[in-house]
Amino acid sequence: MLDQRDLELLQKMMEFVVDSRMTESEQRMDSGMVGLEQKMDFGMVGLEQKMDSGMAELEQKMDSGMAELEQKMDSKIAESEQRMDSKLAEAENLLLEEMDRMQTNLSKHIEKIDWRLDSMQHDINACKLEAGTLDLLLKRIDRLESRLEELEKKTA
Repeated sequence: MLDQRDLELLQKMMEFVVDSRMTESEQRMDSGMVGLEQKMDFGMVGLEQKMDSGMAELEQKMDSGMAELEQKMDSKIAESEQRMDSKLAEAENLLLEEMDRMQTNLSKHIEKIDWRLDSMQHDINACKLEAGTLDLLLKRIDRLESRLEELEKKTA
């Protein structure tokens, strides 16, 4: 699962991609509009005398051209959004797979460390037991030596 930080990062990435795609679309629209305006200005010089008769026809052609252009732009934007969605889903899947792989590796390392800690704890317990046994033996030796000294004093 993605944590909040990953989701925020993915959201920022999505916003950046959408913003850049929208900027590209706007730039293409602007350049298309500039070209269209230049063509219209050029055509207007030659048609000034026919302006009254051809104005209705020209407006109709412009409206249909704009509608067609809008349809094309809408379809291009929809295609871009679909591609972005699929790329984002692919990136998310790759990220999730990598996170799963890392979690598996970390789990193995943690299990290994736990096993080593258990082994070390057993060694520590054995050392403590040996130290306790040695302390008892040393005390017993001290008592035996003191008894031996008392016996030597009595027999001497």
